[in-house]
Amino acid sequence: MKVDYDLTPNQVLLNVMEIAVKNKYAEPLTWHGVSNITPELCWMPQIDQYGSTSIEGGVDVKLQWGEIQFKEEGILLQSVNYIICEINPNISKIEEGFETDSVLYKRVVKIKDKIDPEEEDEWKEISLLGTKETLKTVQNDNFLMVFNREDYFSNKPLALLAEKTEKKIRITNTLGKEEEVSIYHRLGLVELENSELQSLDMWETVIIGNNSFTQQPSEQVSLIEVPPKGNN
Repeated sequence: MKVDYDLTPNQVLLNVMEIAVKNKYAEPLTWHGVSNITPELCWMPQIDQYGSTSIEGGVDVKLQWGEIQFKEEGILLQSVNYIICEINPNISKIEEGFETDSVLYKRVVKIKDKIDPEEEDEWKEISLLGTKETLKTVQNDNFLMVFNREDYFSNKPLALLAEKTEKKIRITNTLGKEEEVSIYHRLGLVELENSELQSLDMWETVIIGNNSFTQQPSEQVSLIEVPPKGNN
């Protein structure tokens, strides 16, 4: 493999991501850790001048029927987007779930889809598994971006935690028609514990990329360590 020493670390990592997608690996969706500080590259990890990244582990996601397209504003793909409407303040340390290089944590939230009524009895409670840093950023009106597992195949249900920005762009879809798509900003990757969130009539085309404001961590977070099973 030829090395271009004029490329920045971000450019090198971008090239690696593009090659992976061409080979049907959905690398932009698979990693845990802090997002790149360049807004339109939030789907990539942060990388320093020496090539070290902020990745803290990940999961395998293969592109079957799904696509990821690289745009100036970010990456274009299809997802179902659920709104977080209630958050448990507790973040619990646990011992099971996907593999990360740091400790795994859990946080319970309630969600609704965008066409649900406002009645609270329509909300669904789910548990999010992820790094502590990701779960601390969760706020009401954040989104869980869920991907059809027939298109983006993984062995575990997962989602991207994201905020919806005020930005939209116009694209030409696969039918040759123009449509307006929203831009979401990645906050982190989470596993959905014992949950399958899919509804084929709700898929929409979105951009994961440039954000229009900076998200601050939610307040009143308490950390609870849950001992491993079998310990008193």
